[in-house]
Amino acid sequence: WSKNLEVFYQHEVEKVEGGICSRVQLKHIEEEVVNLAAFDVSEIYSRVQCPGLILRADQGMMAEDDLLLPEDVAAHMLEAIPSVQKAEIPNVNHYTIMFNPSPVRDQALQIFLAG
Repeated sequence: WSKNLEVFYQHEVEKVEGGICSRVQLKHIEEEVVNLAAFDVSEIYSRVQCPGLILRADQGMMAEDDLLLPEDVAAHMLEAIPSVQKAEIPNVNHYTIMFNPSPVRDQALQIFLAG
C-alpha cells in the first residue's frame, strides 16, 4: 500500500451502507464500450507528432488474455507513430503498472524524459 494507491482508492470508491462500492457507474461503462466500438482510434495514429512512450503491461486484469494493450496493437502503434517508443513492463497489469514499484518502468521513463 502506498500514498499514491491510497489517493487512487479514495477517488475510486465511496462509502455506502454496509461497506464501500466503486464510484464508477454501470451506465458510464456501457457508454464507454459503445463509444470505443464506434471509433477506430488507429485512424489517427499518423496524426501524432509529439514524442511518446508506450508503457505496456504484460498481464491482463482478470485473465492472461484480457490485456488493455495487446502486443499486436502496440506493434501497430509503433509502425504508425514515428515518434513513439515502447517499454514492456513485466509482471504488471493496467493498474499495477502505475502503483507497484517497477525499476523497469522507472528506467524507461527516465530514459524517455532525458531524450
